[in-house]
Amino acid sequence: MSILRRAAPKHALGLAFVLLALLTGCTAGRDFKMPSDGALKLGETTPAEATAMLGPAVSRSSQTSDVLQPPSTQFEVIRLLMGQSVFVSARETGSYERLSYRFLDASGQQLIGRFAGVRPARTLRLLFWNGKLVEYVGISSFQADSTNFDETKVALIERDKSHEADVIALFGKPTGGSSYPMISSRKGHALIYEYVEEDMGEALRRTKFLAVYVDDQGIVREVRSSSTSNPLPPPPPSAAPVVVPVIIPRGK
Repeated sequence: MSILRRAAPKHALGLAFVLLALLTGCTAGRDFKMPSDGALKLGETTPAEATAMLGPAVSRSSQTSDVLQPPSTQFEVIRLLMGQSVFVSARETGSYERLSYRFLDASGQQLIGRFAGVRPARTLRLLFWNGKLVEYVGISSFQADSTNFDETKVALIERDKSHEADVIALFGKPTGGSSYPMISSRKGHALIYEYVEEDMGEALRRTKFLAVYVDDQGIVREVRSSSTSNPLPPPPPSAAPVVVPVIIPRGK
């Protein structure tokens, strides 16, 4: 006798394409380069200048308000938990505009199994108030421009004693910054370091965050940091493709 297989149903073919995408990897967003040191200037850079530098944003939004709702960045979520802190934004009425850049490249990467590793991603968030940059945060898990930093050195920062140059010597150039009204002080600014990685092999999402406020004399006045490791959510369940054998008796 011979064994024949029916043509796969459409839903099985669709699942096959999904599985193929997971195995071969994918890209999402639009690739871009992180701005060079000093290219983004708090209180000076405009949305038009940022767009000319970085290209079109993946997403863009604006609002006129004294409270940015809902929180859309880890920094803003942390602000809600800080209470009395210079990192709590001032309630300033005005025009706020956000530009977001995102790129994920898992092409050619094994996403499951013991050989899977960190899924490379790059993001950049820019916030403007009345047409001027007041906050930006760059995050990358690409090796070429990784924003990873050694969180064990945070304890070496001395409040009211360390200077901005000391912080940079410990962690390198910051990949983000914040100024009034995203911090409550009109003097000085915040240095921001943030790193996020999704480890597909260990199914973990790790984050590191460090914000250091320096006054107008360059002296460190406040430090906030966090580090977390959480399981990645499991993939949504899907029905497995069904192969139905059809047995045809061999003719006599």
